[in-house]
Amino acid sequence: MPAPPPSLDALIPRLRERAADPERRTFIRETQFSRQMSSLDLGGVLSLGRTLGGLLRTSVTMQREGRIDPEGVAMADEIQRRMETPVDDGLPAPADEATVEAAEAVLRLTLPVAMRRVWMEVADGGFGPGFGLLPLGHVVKEYGSLRSPGMMPRGREWPAGLLPVLSQDPGWDCIEASTGRVIGWDPEDLSERSSEARFQASFSEVAPSVEAWLDEWLGAKTHAEQRDEMMAEFTSPAYQARQAREARDAIRRMSLEERRAILGRLAAWTDAPPPLPRARPLDAAGIAALAGRPGHAVGAHGAHHLALGSQPAAALDREVGEGTRRLAEVLGRPVEAFAYPYGDVSDAAVAAVAAAGLGIAVTCEEAPLRAGADLLRLPRLEVKADGVDALSERMWRLLR
Repeated sequence: MPAPPPSLDALIPRLRERAADPERRTFIRETQFSRQMSSLDLGGVLSLGRTLGGLLRTSVTMQREGRIDPEGVAMADEIQRRMETPVDDGLPAPADEATVEAAEAVLRLTLPVAMRRVWMEVADGGFGPGFGLLPLGHVVKEYGSLRSPGMMPRGREWPAGLLPVLSQDPGWDCIEASTGRVIGWDPEDLSERSSEARFQASFSEVAPSVEAWLDEWLGAKTHAEQRDEMMAEFTSPAYQARQAREARDAIRRMSLEERRAILGRLAAWTDAPPPLPRARPLDAAGIAALAGRPGHAVGAHGAHHLALGSQPAAALDREVGEGTRRLAEVLGRPVEAFAYPYGDVSDAAVAAVAAAGLGIAVTCEEAPLRAGADLLRLPRLEVKADGVDALSERMWRLLR
């Protein structure tokens, strides 16, 4: 069973402390942009959308022509500034006894003790989950609006005593005056003709009490804190390396056609020119010259460097057979060895290597070579650019 929530006497000092911090006063801190958007009616939203759409079309056209749209850049910079500039109206003063009694008189009910004390001992709204609790006067106004005719689906009525205290746009988190429960209302799936069952289903319990609800908020990070943690994770070297490994593993399991298609879409999406080669690749003459140097042997590695373990039989024949034949033409002699791309080997891949007439094949397994080893599944020790001492240590670990 969950632990019982703390008492109001223990909760209110913690609420005061967090409410006093503008950075953590609410879950989502209001910005100049969000305030502007919330103040627009439908006509204002449509007008802003048309303006931004026109600027975007102009910017895209000019970018394709290699030009920059100064007006579009200025608008983007201004929107970013508004989105990043918080609005701080300060924390409202606590409600006094007269304000609470006047609200109860209009509402024709007694406010739950917990909310009464929160409004009177912490602040008259402006802190808490979401964008913050509503001031008591706004609760009275919104409750009256929700209870007025025509606001609910036909034949339905806003429940008596269910006080909207936190906007979830388009819904509300509410306090049930008779029980103190926190009830969420989500009208997203409602229509003018919604049935009673669907209307009732739009209400659900958020928390069994105000104390439990606010205690959960006190233990939660703000939206900005969660965003900063997420961005720190996404931009960390460890995360980027993991993503790169996952992308590489996904690409290497693809067929040649799938790989070409996905890389083509990526190139089109980024609209970037192909990268310049970092080093001069070996041409046919260079490969033949390398194979002729003392102590060097050149083996096949597949036609397109696909992971053979996940390829169908036709692709295996092409990758192993075609790659081996092309290399033999370059060298002017038969190819004897093969290295499985990525070390990915399967029984079918081994059979394709054998069918190509290759005598030995190596995997990426680092292990000692034992008598009787399968010549088409040999281990190997990769020589890396980490120095002779590191290579010696790896060899010693394998052989001791």
